[in-house]
Amino acid sequence: MTAVELREMLDAARESLREQDFARAFALADDVLAAAGDDRPARAGAHHVRGLCHAARRDIDSALPELRMAVEADGAAAAYRVTLGDALMRKGDIAGALGEFSAACDAEPGHALANLQLGNAHARLGQFDRAEEAYLRYSELRPGDPQGKSNIGNITAMTGRPEAAVALYEAALSLEPDMAGILSNLGNVLMQLGRPAEAIERYRKALKLEPGNAAIRRNLSLAEKMLKEGRGA
Repeated sequence: MTAVELREMLDAARESLREQDFARAFALADDVLAAAGDDRPARAGAHHVRGLCHAARRDIDSALPELRMAVEADGAAAAYRVTLGDALMRKGDIAGALGEFSAACDAEPGHALANLQLGNAHARLGQFDRAEEAYLRYSELRPGDPQGKSNIGNITAMTGRPEAAVALYEAALSLEPDMAGILSNLGNVLMQLGRPAEAIERYRKALKLEPGNAAIRRNLSLAEKMLKEGRGA
């Protein structure tokens, strides 16, 4: 089988994966492995597809060896390292995931998702300065995605900079106004700043988006109580 035919078969496997036809995707990946010989990129792609099929079925234990083989065959592919890092995160191996995300960023500094996940891993490990740096790079790479600004807002809120967090959450909401999680986080920071009236506005909007969210409803009640008692503005 020629290299072109292998790539076409891999493309078909990935398309089946996108369509959630995991059985066909896995079978096509097997065919690629059987025919790939010494074609390392083709073998890497096939192992990656197989790993993603396992991960989609929530079988992370089976996904990990496939994803490791993909990285071993083509470690320069940032996407493969990001996928392996994601699987390691799901297994609770945050340090291992951090290593894969770091390697992905080294291989491809402009890989947006690698930077986002690098920030998430640093944050999980309590390395907030490094998390903020990674989120800033992500936000620069994806300026239209509110997730970057929101994540930086989370870091600034956790590290005692509530005013900065307010500005970041508002910037995120200017890109996508109907995000209940960001509205709720903004409400929480406004409460810290003694601004319950503004917090109530955000909580109410968040609750319209997620009416069953008990945490938002509880925080709204606290803000209303704080305002009624004349604490804050």
